[in-house]
Amino acid sequence: MSSLAIISKKSGLKVGGSDRTLSDTTDMLSSSGIKIQEGHAVKNITDFSVVVYNAAIGADNAEYSYAATHNLNMIYRSDFLGYIISEYGTSIGVAGTHGKSTATAMMYNILKENGKDPSVMNGAVITGINSQYYIGKGDAIVFEACEYKDSFLSFFPSIAVILNAEYDHADYFKDFDAYIASFKKYLDHARGGAACVNFDSEGAVLASDGYCGELYSYGIENKNARIIAENITFTNGRPEFDIIFDKKFFAHVKLSVFGMHNVYNTLASAGVALACGITDGEAFASSAHSFAGIKRRFEYRMSLNGAEIYDDYAHHPTEITATLSAARKICKGKLTVVFQPHTYSRTAALLDDFASSLENCDEAVIADIYPARETDTLGMSAELLAGKIPKGKYVGGFEKTAEYIKSIAAPDDTVIIMGAGDVNKIIDILSSAE
Repeated sequence: MSSLAIISKKSGLKVGGSDRTLSDTTDMLSSSGIKIQEGHAVKNITDFSVVVYNAAIGADNAEYSYAATHNLNMIYRSDFLGYIISEYGTSIGVAGTHGKSTATAMMYNILKENGKDPSVMNGAVITGINSQYYIGKGDAIVFEACEYKDSFLSFFPSIAVILNAEYDHADYFKDFDAYIASFKKYLDHARGGAACVNFDSEGAVLASDGYCGELYSYGIENKNARIIAENITFTNGRPEFDIIFDKKFFAHVKLSVFGMHNVYNTLASAGVALACGITDGEAFASSAHSFAGIKRRFEYRMSLNGAEIYDDYAHHPTEITATLSAARKICKGKLTVVFQPHTYSRTAALLDDFASSLENCDEAVIADIYPARETDTLGMSAELLAGKIPKGKYVGGFEKTAEYIKSIAAPDDTVIIMGAGDVNKIIDILSSAE
């Protein structure tokens, strides 16, 4: 939404907006000349003729209701983005249950470094450009394609990417089969183009069954994939490996970012690069190495009592597992996670999986659930999740949690503040106390 707001502003339109709470993102929008209101109210939109809304906004929202009953033009966020995407000759839609922002940013960086000068629309700030978007001079665009409420079915990418497909958004998709059916429809929108699919993801494989376009499959475990990583090693948590394409050596890659999940992101990026005609393996490896990551993805923020404090956006069990695996490779002392669950429905649907994924740390402090668009009708709570984790605990609100972290942080420890809501405010509390 923020990228669409900035692009609209740069096009000379009057733009305003509102959000549940103010954040670094809304501060950025305000500094760009966009008036942002905290909270949703009718008065926020009376001076505008078009309302762009996203999947988190329901019909009971005050602004949505007013727009619908006062004949304002209403455009769903993904439809608005779809209009923008349709202007490009090459459009690369990055879908998946998790990892979309990092993979989108990596693909953008590789295309940029290889002379394509693409545009990008991302869900997180890209470190190299300190922005969520970039408008290039080339004829290609890379963008996140979110599955929630079938949003990505508004897009018709020339290259469709599926990083993974694991059941999520239980408040919309009734079961795993419905979830996979949506991804299959998304791939069908790229019919006649190309698709890049993770063959180590069972759900992604199911979604790609019957796809009739050019398929760039990738994986590590599934040797039937066209693009494979071999000889994987880690140095201080950063991977180095060979990429094999159609059984021939393509590139030797040494990444500057952490974790096995970024090996997969690199393989997906290789598929996109090859689909875009980038066949120079050395040039690809150089551009993959130069990728510096995105904000809130295992991002180092500060030191506290000799401990290193990181910020991470993980909010799905698989993402948590990947982040903790990467953290274990660099942590010399105690590994502590402060995790804020995101939405009651996701917490309920994946409760046991959350508990299991958080076992790979020395202590898991659970913060209150971030409700986003929901109210609690399922009996979910931070205390409930904490009780299912052998080394889990609940200590209270952000202030109390920050005090607890200050009391236990010690030299060589690693502390990860984790979640997709506003849990990173704890870092601000810790910083102000320093």
